[in-house]
Amino acid sequence: MRQNPDCIFTTASDELVSFALTTPLDAMFFLTLNILRMREDAPALAALSAGVTADEESLDRRFAMARARGDARGALDLLAREGGVIALVPDLIMAARDADCLPALLDYCVEKKNLQSWYRPITGFHALLDQLTRNAPAELRARLDILPARDDAAATGAARGATIRLAGILKVHNEGARVTRTVRSMLAFCDDVILWDHCSGDGSIDELERLMRAERTRLEIIRSTTAQYDERFIYDELFARARARGATHICHFDADEILATTLTRDELLQVAAGLLPGDAASLELVQLVGTTGRYLDYADTQGLAAAQYFLPQWRDFLFADDGCSVHAQTHLHGGWLPHDTLRRRLFLDPAQAVNFHMDKPDTETARLKNDWYKAKELVLHQFPVEKLVYRYMFFALTYAYMDKCVGRRPAVDAPMDAAIEAKRTAEKEAELQGWLGNIKTPLEKWLFFHA
Repeated sequence: MRQNPDCIFTTASDELVSFALTTPLDAMFFLTLNILRMREDAPALAALSAGVTADEESLDRRFAMARARGDARGALDLLAREGGVIALVPDLIMAARDADCLPALLDYCVEKKNLQSWYRPITGFHALLDQLTRNAPAELRARLDILPARDDAAATGAARGATIRLAGILKVHNEGARVTRTVRSMLAFCDDVILWDHCSGDGSIDELERLMRAERTRLEIIRSTTAQYDERFIYDELFARARARGATHICHFDADEILATTLTRDELLQVAAGLLPGDAASLELVQLVGTTGRYLDYADTQGLAAAQYFLPQWRDFLFADDGCSVHAQTHLHGGWLPHDTLRRRLFLDPAQAVNFHMDKPDTETARLKNDWYKAKELVLHQFPVEKLVYRYMFFALTYAYMDKCVGRRPAVDAPMDAAIEAKRTAEKEAELQGWLGNIKTPLEKWLFFHA
């Protein structure tokens, strides 16, 4: 592998097998395993499987390999026989479902304290959680930290007669006509929307004010002419403005996102009422490619044993305000992580509500932006490459095998975004070309399509 500086996704299968069997990084092992799975390379998978059966291999690797072979019962037998801490919860649940032994898995996880709070938007995610917890007592569910099962939710919010008031917040800069679309989407379920405009010069805010004149009591626009961009200050000011309007809950989308939901406003208010102060509700992020309804299915790609090594595609969108948190503490809208952010979340069923993210008009743009984010953190922010491997490798795998990772959703009418995205893509491409000269080592190059 050291002699092959090409992108890891084009590396020969025999080299991948050799590398997986010798790398000390579990993250790289799981990445190569997923690449072989996406290639549907049965001989290579068999060769890798033969090499990870030895007792000296980690339990996580052997468990993942058993799942790759389709041996769900064998994977669970490994767990029962050897114990240890398993952070591969999504695969664990899928294996238990395949082997028809969810109740036994629940008992084991509670007894051994092995079930950690890692989730991803797998098909039937909420149905599996329901199966896993349906007959569990409340105190057990609390120990598992599965928020939808919270018994005290019924005693909160609207059930006590409290008034729920939702304030939507967003920041924009030269977002064109789509900012109107996003604001209208938010006003459909929010009582108020507070918008921070950072030095837009495209006339979009003037047009927004004209089109939303009838809603101006519900829409507050803050026009900033300060050249310096301070995201933390902006969001904390938006929080303060929301609280001044009496908000009990704060909701956030970016201008290139909308809520796509079958839930009514009253049903969304019930979601809000079920959150205690400091809790959040999360949506699956659906990355649309173009405007025809094609989208990237991250869950299918990340698949085997990826749960503890990537940022799941969930976004906090609704925060039950505790009156004192600031954006840096809540990480509202950030990638959901189980530590150092909000501890308890309600995950909305993706069949009922998702966040449509519309910033990638075509496949090549998607790959370029994926590279841009990685290069930005590696070169500009000087993150260690090991951190980038853990953070982006499964996203990179998704883009590498887009033909195998594209699903279908309802089409979204978003032709207004084309000019904006073309300009921003050109800017990102120029920045990326400047950064790529610093991408030198094979480990770095393996994560990029353009290096």
